[in-house]
Amino acid sequence: MVMSDVIQLFHDGRIEQAGSPVEVYTSPVSGFAASFIGSYNQLSAEEFGALAGTVVPAGNVVAIRPETIGITTERPTEADGCYVVKGMVMDSVPRGNVLRYTVRVGATVLRVDALFRSFHMFNTSDDVFLTIPEHDCLVIPAAA
Repeated sequence: MVMSDVIQLFHDGRIEQAGSPVEVYTSPVSGFAASFIGSYNQLSAEEFGALAGTVVPAGNVVAIRPETIGITTERPTEADGCYVVKGMVMDSVPRGNVLRYTVRVGATVLRVDALFRSFHMFNTSDDVFLTIPEHDCLVIPAAA
């Protein structure tokens, strides 16, 4: 991706998506594209509705990048334009300068990436609040 001007992502013998690396990374056109480049959390319309309290047309998928989700032990006092949900840390894995948390929110499991800061880490079973910016929730239409 570093050296590319255009990426053409093939799936089942056809071009699934073509665009600049930034376009393909930030705006996948399908669940396949979202799973191929990066590690989006992919939630069904029903899962996202239960999580965020909003309606997404059935059959669609909502994709959320792990690094766009904020995590803290304190409920945010202001979170304009964000969904705020309470969850519990299930696991954490260091990934270089990023710590990947697995957080259970109700019946949904989300991956959350945070910069690895030894003075601000969360332990398994910690209750946490996640802040999910609405503009970072990408609705991917149901497959045709």
